[in-house]
Amino acid sequence: MKFFIIGSGAREHALGWKLKTESPTSELFFAPGNGGTSLLGENVPILCHSRESGNPEPFSSLAKKVKADLVVIGPEAPLADGAADQLRQSGFKVFGPNRAAARLEASKVFAKDFCRKWKIPTADFRVFDNFAAALAYVHKAPYPLVVKADGLAQGKGVVIAQSAKEAESTLRSFMEKATLGEAGRRLVMEEFLTGEELSVLAFFDGKEFVLLPPARDYKKLKDGNKGPNTGGMGAVAPVAISQNLWTQITATILERFRDGLEREGIGYSGLIYFGLMLTKKGPKVLEFNVRFGDPETQVLVPLTDLPFHEIMQATEEGFLSKFKRTLFLDELDKNPRAAVCVVLASEGYPEKPKTGRPLTLPSPPGRGLSLFVPSPLGRGQGEGNSGGDVMVFHAGTVQDNGRLVTSSGRVLSVVGKGATLKEASRASYALVRAIRFEGMQLRRDIGF
Repeated sequence: MKFFIIGSGAREHALGWKLKTESPTSELFFAPGNGGTSLLGENVPILCHSRESGNPEPFSSLAKKVKADLVVIGPEAPLADGAADQLRQSGFKVFGPNRAAARLEASKVFAKDFCRKWKIPTADFRVFDNFAAALAYVHKAPYPLVVKADGLAQGKGVVIAQSAKEAESTLRSFMEKATLGEAGRRLVMEEFLTGEELSVLAFFDGKEFVLLPPARDYKKLKDGNKGPNTGGMGAVAPVAISQNLWTQITATILERFRDGLEREGIGYSGLIYFGLMLTKKGPKVLEFNVRFGDPETQVLVPLTDLPFHEIMQATEEGFLSKFKRTLFLDELDKNPRAAVCVVLASEGYPEKPKTGRPLTLPSPPGRGLSLFVPSPLGRGQGEGNSGGDVMVFHAGTVQDNGRLVTSSGRVLSVVGKGATLKEASRASYALVRAIRFEGMQLRRDIGF
């Protein structure tokens, strides 16, 4: 089978690893891929696709060239541009929702209006497309105040303003200076919710959900949840929650989400990600993502035994019902295991990452599936049979004359496995200490 994976991040590397592990004889093609995906399959250059063009035609041309059996779309931008629609019209099977459904992520305003209309719990909010009106509001709003750009901003379009001065600065940046382009011309301002965040990811064919273990990501750049927002500096899974909470999430969020899409006539086929805040008044939706999360995918892939290649095809064909199973919480009780991802980022990330710097890994990466590395901690320390394993997924790396160099903000995801989060975290950080590149940034509190 030939898989054509669109994207260049650690998420796509992890998905490729999962698919290749399940189907060793399959062929993988990545567009454009990175320095790690080239060890699993073939990287295919993208020459003319851009967000501004809104033209996903190159993807169907490339899929035709490699004779893809299934196209897996990783990032949000191609989905928002209608890549899945065009690929399906060209006769390809695609894992990823259509353009209409992708508005749930591509437009914060659309997502908030959808929640309000279908009574899905979310923070109270107001929408502004006029600078003067927005400015007047921030001088009378309660604080902290969450300011969100309407459009896609790679995880950097959200600011938690602590004062009117900070909110005004954000307005001027987004609306007047257009630092996010068209994405920041319209804003959502919403109440600040307190509680614990939770990432709920599920395969969804418009009728059935097949849930993955609950995860949690770390969006802030620095330890203690300080610093600017990023695309994600780490993740852990599973997150311990009760059966009662799952029942509440299912009834008030998942079922209302499904019913709302059906009543609006919006088809859905792909992965749905619910970013939730567990408040004292119950779970509330912070955001929808219409694709696998990054870095959540990197911790979920090593944890689950679900056959992704079969589930992706069943999702596209509308037959997810055959994968209905007992809640994964029961499975984790019987076989405790955990994963922790630590993201290594370039100097200057997220504002202006410095790239092109040589990267040193503990040992030369081998071709194929040799991504698991024995933990420097060794075994025999109460880690269990699967404990003490680490794997490295590439993101911002490229091969340059036989050496690896950094190429974007987030460079590597180092994922440790263990019987507990603590063991998994120790395994991950043990390998992190052996990785080198100039200006490397990371958080040191993931999983602790």
